[in-house]
Amino acid sequence: MEYGLYGIRGTSGSLVRALCRTCLVLVALASPATAAEPTAIVEDVTAPSTGVAFMDYLFPDRVINLKRGETVTLGYLQSCLRESITGGHIVVGREKSSVKNGTVKRERVECDGGAMKLSSEQSGKSLVMVLRAPPGSSDMPKPSIEIFGASPVIKLVTGKGKISIERLDRHEDELNLTATKSYIDLAATGRSLKPGGLYRARTNGRTVVFKVNRLARSGAGPVIGRLITF
Repeated sequence: MEYGLYGIRGTSGSLVRALCRTCLVLVALASPATAAEPTAIVEDVTAPSTGVAFMDYLFPDRVINLKRGETVTLGYLQSCLRESITGGHIVVGREKSSVKNGTVKRERVECDGGAMKLSSEQSGKSLVMVLRAPPGSSDMPKPSIEIFGASPVIKLVTGKGKISIERLDRHEDELNLTATKSYIDLAATGRSLKPGGLYRARTNGRTVVFKVNRLARSGAGPVIGRLITF
């Protein structure tokens, strides 16, 4: 067997194929796609001693211990399941929590499920900017997420920053916001977008195109139903 600069020479075909399969397995294991991703977000909490706070992302197997009377509300990003939990031992899962010695109320809410992950990935491709097409044009950019509340909650994984929201399907004044935390809730500021509208939001060099459901209402509601992540 001879080791050359560009590979292995003199090996049998079966050995080469075996080595290639091993390389593919190692590459797959090293792929970023296997990295842990958050599955839930904290929508409300009355237990500061647990170390979780409003708008924190939670990963699978995260443990939360609540004392009697303490509560936490979790929204699951892909299953669109919203849990209100009182007391007990909680283990975060992929689509719902495991709860022992506590009570949990679950409801399915309108949300865009796994598309929230997609919007985060697409917003990272910030160097690709789409110009606004004329109203009624078929060249409108496709939204990466649909929200079901007209007052979105915007989560900035890069921290504080200025946010601009521009309507794409018709002319409206651009909305400019400043997030003093890692998120901003338009419901808390008394602002809302138009149901059925197509928008582009930009912040810290990142961009995401999203649509507001035509039946969306203004004001507060389940976070996972109106969440936009950068």
